[in-house]
Amino acid sequence: VFDTSTEQIWHDVGRRTSAVLTLPREGTYTSLEPRVTYIWYVRAWYSRNDFAIFTSNGVRSLPLPPQVSASRKVKDLENVSTSKDKDFTSNPTMIAFSWDNVFPDPFGEINNYQ
Repeated sequence: VFDTSTEQIWHDVGRRTSAVLTLPREGTYTSLEPRVTYIWYVRAWYSRNDFAIFTSNGVRSLPLPPQVSASRKVKDLENVSTSKDKDFTSNPTMIAFSWDNVFPDPFGEINNYQ
């Protein structure tokens, strides 16, 4: 995202613990490239000459948002080994859910759900 020959790549954020990168409206890097993994690098200074560099595990830019199936829905289940949707439960200590095939992933690009 940075042209290292002309742009500053390290930015002092003081003691803040988060940052937002906003891309310019004009120029070479106006949007993230689809299907490219972008990684954050954070340099933490412990003294004037002592620092460490940490990296994120990356985020991938997708050209479209994930699809949602029109015919499938998230199911409430009695337990994780069943597949029948339940609208109520009598178990006060557990509830299970399934979203199998709710989010079609034809290119295998969904890594995990949160």
